[in-house]
Amino acid sequence: KVSRRNGINYVFNGQHTIEIVALVSGSRETPVWCMVYDDLGYEHEADIFANQMKYVKPLLPYEIFMANIEAGNDKQLIIRDL
Repeated sequence: KVSRRNGINYVFNGQHTIEIVALVSGSRETPVWCMVYDDLGYEHEADIFANQMKYVKPLLPYEIFMANIEAGNDKQLIIRDL
């Protein structure tokens, strides 16, 4: 998953896939199919990442917690600040 903000592409899921494709192909220019989201804010990207459990490898609880922190979700921010 890629978020396009201000003309820059940010990979927020699939970094390992991109690295493997680049390693196997020998090039970072090899095209990779992906979902591209336009004009998401950073917090929205983190929220999508934290809640994408349906068709991907389950996230570790710590990864979910940290993504919710990045998304600015109140419950996790309160826990972090304890």
